[in-house]
Amino acid sequence: MQLIFQGGNELVKLVIDRENKELKISSSKTGYKLVPSPWKNLFDKGKERIQEKITDKLNDGDFKKSIIMAMAQQGYQLRKVN
Repeated sequence: MQLIFQGGNELVKLVIDRENKELKISSSKTGYKLVPSPWKNLFDKGKERIQEKITDKLNDGDFKKSIIMAMAQQGYQLRKVN
C-alpha cells in the first residue's frame, strides 16, 4: 500500500508491505527518493513492540486508519492512497 501525506510544504510517501514487513519512505530527508527504512519506523520510539503486536491483528483498512491517525498527530494530512 502507498500513502502520501502533506504537512505544510513537506510531502511524505510511505510504501508499506505488511506481509513482508517492509517500509520505504520518500521525504525531504531522503531527497524525495524512495528509501528502504526499518519496519519499526512506523511506530513510536520505545513503543515499537507493543504497537506492532496491536497492528498485526488489524485488517488492511484499520491498519491504514491507524497510520493516518498517527501521521495526523504529527501534523500530516493524507493526500493520496494507493
